[in-house]
Amino acid sequence: MTPISREVQELTALSDEELISRIGPGPGGDQSEMVHRILDLRNARNQDAAAKAVLQATEKQAAAGDALVKATADLVGATRRLAAVTLALVVMTFLLVLAAAVQAYVMTRPTSHSAWVLWWNSVGTWEPIRTWPTRQKCEEDKPHGTTALQWRCLPDTVDPRGAKGK
Repeated sequence: MTPISREVQELTALSDEELISRIGPGPGGDQSEMVHRILDLRNARNQDAAAKAVLQATEKQAAAGDALVKATADLVGATRRLAAVTLALVVMTFLLVLAAAVQAYVMTRPTSHSAWVLWWNSVGTWEPIRTWPTRQKCEEDKPHGTTALQWRCLPDTVDPRGAKGK
């Protein structure tokens, strides 16, 4: 393809009507070849501009796609972190409930030294009346207002009658 002269470049900026009137008929009465070259050049430039516009739109779409992929990856990462935190909270809650259950069991389980016995003494002889799991329950069972008898709540390891001989 032959290079485009400055004069032809200036002609390509004209409208089709101005172009045809400016060129006018050639020496043989025909300048159609030049007009065709200029029109072909305009078409090529229009196609080039359209191609550039399509390329820019494609680049914008690609950038938007890349941003969407990054946002999706960020969302997946955040979801994984949230799942890990949720699992940690579930495990901690389970351990706290387990610890509370163990503590409740340890505090309320009957053991040989945790029973309390209600004793009474009428004529110098102590007699066991009833056994309770806690001192509070034993104290609540004591009769109140009776002065003739003596009442005591003692751990089951203590015998108010003294040591037994073997």
